[in-house]
Amino acid sequence: MDKILEIIIKYLEEGNYKTAVIIILFLIVLSFVFKLKDFLEYWSNKQNFRRKLLEEIINKIQKPEIKKFLEDELIREYFVRVFKFNAEVVFIEKLIDFHKFLNGEFTFNQIIKSYRYIKLKDGKLSINISIIDWLMDAFIYYIFSFLLFMLCVFMLILFIFAPWQHSLRGFLLLLTAIIILIFSAFIRVQAIPCENAKKLRLKLKQFNNQQLDYHI
Repeated sequence: MDKILEIIIKYLEEGNYKTAVIIILFLIVLSFVFKLKDFLEYWSNKQNFRRKLLEEIINKIQKPEIKKFLEDELIREYFVRVFKFNAEVVFIEKLIDFHKFLNGEFTFNQIIKSYRYIKLKDGKLSINISIIDWLMDAFIYYIFSFLLFMLCVFMLILFIFAPWQHSLRGFLLLLTAIIILIFSAFIRVQAIPCENAKKLRLKLKQFNNQQLDYHI
């Protein structure tokens, strides 16, 4: 690590700020990946323990009602593992039917990410997006993302035309602009589940109508 710091300082002293920025960003990403890897490994071991325990218990249970309940719990466990999504099995089955109806227009993962807007009532799925939902889950992200993006553009323009762009001050300005741009993109992505939910709502009406016609 000391060697890497020496290299970064050397590039800064030589005025090679772009290379220094790349090295610093690479180190940040690398650090994040390793910490995330440790956490995921711990969480994976914890989840595997519950799944394996359920699998062992199911084979030993004789009562049909209890066995069915545990099988449903195991299905939920699989969905948590694969999709990071936890719901009752009947809800999962409805979502699978809806996904089949969409015929590849939306991935199952996209549906899951819009899960907070999807409800199951009287055996039917529904999607409700209130004004508050739209303001908190979409509009506010649009505003923040746009403001941060414009700030990034302003900082980059300032960096390009500033006479001190090859100084430490310019280096810090460029680094800050890049971080703000990444953060802006991250915030913008947060609005996608709400956007997808609005599109899915129209498809869900068609799906429910088809189900109604089928039962008739």
